[in-house]
Amino acid sequence: MPRVRGAPVREVKAAAAVATALVLAAGAWLVRAGTAPTTPPRPLTTPSVDGVPGWRPGPDPPAFVLAPDPRADGSLLRTYLDGRRSVWLALDYYPDQQPEARPAARHLVFAGRGWTELRERRHAVTLREPPGATLRTTLVEMRRGDERYVLLYWYQAGPASTGDDHWYRLLALYYRLVHGRPDGALVRVATPVDDGGEAAALARLEAFVNAFYPELLRAMSLAGGTLR
Repeated sequence: MPRVRGAPVREVKAAAAVATALVLAAGAWLVRAGTAPTTPPRPLTTPSVDGVPGWRPGPDPPAFVLAPDPRADGSLLRTYLDGRRSVWLALDYYPDQQPEARPAARHLVFAGRGWTELRERRHAVTLREPPGATLRTTLVEMRRGDERYVLLYWYQAGPASTGDDHWYRLLALYYRLVHGRPDGALVRVATPVDDGGEAAALARLEAFVNAFYPELLRAMSLAGGTLR
């Protein structure tokens, strides 16, 4: 069994708060169910593999690091190269999120991947666009034998994002109730740790996220298209 470290104790309190909020939101949903229309599920158009500025396509990412979610309506797995170094992307899209069809990053990252050690913590990525904004993600440091990897994941609901599993449930319900959008996405980006160490690997992920995130926001705002 891998050792999972770094899960904050305060998440227990956060989970309780989210559960309470979900109950209240569910009540609001029942009150408004007869009047609040829900937008039909909308396919997501993702940026093409060469559509991320400064990055070019590479070979398929390794399945033991990034596996698609079988519950997703569609999954995009891509490798991007900046020089000789790789960043791997997994984008899972859920057009109509239900309890049985909702992203669960921890299951995809932790379960049955052969890891001997896992560490996780919250990590905020400073964004260039929009200026001064931050993207709140979860950072996972992974080891399998002598191989090490770092991974960032977050959930996307429309223009809103969070790296917290519990808060995403509330965010998804909010967008369904208030904006009539039942869709959402789980984004995971990963890279191997090389001679530059974890700091260099994390910097590489942050550079990719800054190039990719504006494309993701534009894709999530589209009303049509297909996952490609």
